[in-house]
Amino acid sequence: MTPKPIHTVDELATYVRKIDEADDPLDRHNAFGAFSFDKDFSDLHRLDPFSKPYRDAALRHYEEVACKAYDVASESDVLAYDPLDPVPFCSRSPASVGQQLGAISTIVRDFPVSPPGRVLDVGTGWGHTAEMLARTGFHVDGFDINRSYLDIVDATAKRQGLTDRLQTICAEFDQIGQLPHCYDAILFYEAFHHSLDHSKLIDDCLSRLNSSGYFIFAGEPIHADWHIPWGIRTDSLSAYCIHKFGWMELGFDEEYFLKLLHSKGLAVYSRKYVDHPIANNFIATRRGNTVPLSRVALPSYCESSWNMAEASPIRWTKGKGMIPGWMVEGQSVAFEVANHSGATMPVGLFAENQCIEVKPVASGETLRIGGAIPKGTHHVSIYSPNWRPSVVSGSLDDRLLGVAVSNLIYTDASTPA
Repeated sequence: MTPKPIHTVDELATYVRKIDEADDPLDRHNAFGAFSFDKDFSDLHRLDPFSKPYRDAALRHYEEVACKAYDVASESDVLAYDPLDPVPFCSRSPASVGQQLGAISTIVRDFPVSPPGRVLDVGTGWGHTAEMLARTGFHVDGFDINRSYLDIVDATAKRQGLTDRLQTICAEFDQIGQLPHCYDAILFYEAFHHSLDHSKLIDDCLSRLNSSGYFIFAGEPIHADWHIPWGIRTDSLSAYCIHKFGWMELGFDEEYFLKLLHSKGLAVYSRKYVDHPIANNFIATRRGNTVPLSRVALPSYCESSWNMAEASPIRWTKGKGMIPGWMVEGQSVAFEVANHSGATMPVGLFAENQCIEVKPVASGETLRIGGAIPKGTHHVSIYSPNWRPSVVSGSLDDRLLGVAVSNLIYTDASTPA
């Protein structure tokens, strides 16, 4: 069913009432696919997404849909769910239950730290993820603004004998910087998008993250080539929650999100799952002088210039591998490249159309190519001739390859670690 676009808050209020009047959980679940709220966000394209004027404009869009000023206390509104029949089970939708539990198990399976590490589960909600992590051996603090949810988590911990490893903290996002512990991992699972001041939230979390710790952003509405850098979402469920509960329901363009984390001194890697897309996540850790490129998250216009990431610690270009300028502009950098084509090839590093360095690279040779990248550079590219393994070695690998790139190295000593 194609959602019907609606254009006014009065129309939205009508759909909210219809959803609330639905008696059967499946009817309510299906009603959310009946409409989408069509809103003009063109004013945001004229503003710097990192600026206060942009934040103010994004907040005005929220207020137009919510029909009231934003109050963070709205995030603590209690939903009329039975504590013994929590989300997602109360949906009575096997697909929804399977998707959520499958996503949580996938996140736990690929968690970047090991027990008995300390984890902050931000926006823990019903505590499903926190419970699974605690049962796995982690020490977990379930953090949420909603005391009613945390009472359920506390009861679960007591019932499961997990009170020594699963504890709760009732507070708002802006109090994270005041927490007494530091953490090996800080997890946002379907929670980061509730933060209006998300840049400050990252700063506060960084103050509570151990030096080798990780952020995990999972199940967040971060989209390649989204229509605005960031702002409220207007799909049916988001519009419903904004209008009825006053919740902040943000979405993010992937490049804005990656650039934001990079500005905080973080290297960002991505994981995507075909079977459990809700578990798709970004892993961020403090950036050192050497950044492995094999799984670095790149904006879509750069990602398309590389072959798919492999398990090996290299990433193949397609003859032209692009990196966004904001990762390297105004800094001296080098890329470690290797040639496996069977013949010597020239490899060049360019800042847009400006040549930074060109070197001949012999077959089987690994070397560095680099230099100073001018400020304001939109992108840098690694150029080389193309070749196919199927032609060179007779293998079944028919990919179009350039050079293999392993690391981005910040050679300027002033680069933040």
